[in-house]
Amino acid sequence: MNLTIKKLEQSLDEAKNTVLLELPNINVNNDTTSDSIKEQLKGKIAGNITIDVQDINKKLATINEDGNIISTIIITDRNTGNISSIPVNLIIQKLQQSLDEAKYSLNTAFNNIIVSNDTIVDDLKNQLQNKVGENIQIEISDFNKSVATQTKPGEITGTITIINKTTGEQTQESINLTISKLPTNVVSGGGGARTSSSNTNKPLTLSSKIESVQALSHMLDRSNLSLLGISRNNLLSNVTINNIKTISSNDNIGFDEVKSVVSKVELPYTEIKATDGQPVKGQISMLVADSSIVGINIQGEEKYGKNASIKVITEVPEDNVHVYTNVKDINKYVDVTEKNTKTKDGIVLPGINSDNYLITSKPLLQSKKANTGWYKNENGEWLYINNYEVHKGWIYDNGWYYTDLVNGKMKTGWLNEGPTWYYLNEISDGTLGKMKTGWIKDKNKWYYLYSDGSMAKNTYIDGYYLDQTGAWVK
Repeated sequence: MNLTIKKLEQSLDEAKNTVLLELPNINVNNDTTSDSIKEQLKGKIAGNITIDVQDINKKLATINEDGNIISTIIITDRNTGNISSIPVNLIIQKLQQSLDEAKYSLNTAFNNIIVSNDTIVDDLKNQLQNKVGENIQIEISDFNKSVATQTKPGEITGTITIINKTTGEQTQESINLTISKLPTNVVSGGGGARTSSSNTNKPLTLSSKIESVQALSHMLDRSNLSLLGISRNNLLSNVTINNIKTISSNDNIGFDEVKSVVSKVELPYTEIKATDGQPVKGQISMLVADSSIVGINIQGEEKYGKNASIKVITEVPEDNVHVYTNVKDINKYVDVTEKNTKTKDGIVLPGINSDNYLITSKPLLQSKKANTGWYKNENGEWLYINNYEVHKGWIYDNGWYYTDLVNGKMKTGWLNEGPTWYYLNEISDGTLGKMKTGWIKDKNKWYYLYSDGSMAKNTYIDGYYLDQTGAWVK
């Protein structure tokens, strides 16, 4: 006797539950495609179910940051033609590095490593550690420093040990870094440039008209401010007063043939200083509060990598430093003070998505700030701040939520995505905007939402028939 056992079939609900259970086990990386996701899931569901992966949106993982894949899985029951969709957010783990890859990263980074007479072994180690993957450990031995003067450059030498924490393998590289000669118009100390003619900070009043470069130079000199700063393209190098070429009007200052409008903002900025002394092209904006210049901001050519860690020197006590980065879509600032590393003479800033930083001696007003995660704006609308940007689309936060693809505002009520409808909670009960599942009542009609949130239609649920609109037909 030869009996054939027919392959088991699944209902759409059963197939959805299978997919949801398997999603955490899917292997994804920067090369993952929709086809590779389908292949991993195809053997887990019955033959009457087809699977498709659509709208794939991938953020690549780096050695410093996880990536993710956001997409929608569409499953179809061949027998009934019923379709359901499952929103997906898969995490791509940070990249691991081999020893050779770590060596290459370090050799590439050496040209951008910032060293000064004040650099200590921990400063250098922190900068190098941020250039390699999390599985790589950096140790420095035989550290030796000869300081720079106004007549000759200095030098830092030593040996780097590169350790793969996963395999235990290690290798060594020599260090030989040059400390630039000190500028003739400054004295050393604190790791950055300081005007030599003044030791006290005085208010710098904005004149009705700046007549000349010399007048601006005199004003800056008296206020003990130097033209140094950071921008959206990360930290810029030291720009001295000698780089300023022209002043075309009261509101425009140019250097290296680039002009910028003076910015008047009522924020308590403080001066920040780079440490490498390299001039660059760019634009300068004065930061003004109560008619007094309280800081200088410079924007220019990108000098350091997107994920670089950058040492800057602040002129305020360490315990008073507040650091913020800008959320571009809403023009608010997120506090990143706790993400910085304090050293004996300054702080190390991580290069977050090439964003700009504000460094201030006192906290910004609440109206200028946003928090990470859910943020409620002045109009009472909710947005989700993720990686210092306004998130757009599906987001998982102890449940699924959806934010507008254009402005990032939280959606509530019915949401239509192609053939699929979802319902997002409209009640402010602590779960506003959260995707609903199960039976819901809306405008005196009952609907059923599967476990993935999609609305049931043209089918029976618990013995009740739902028509083509999804409503229960009594």
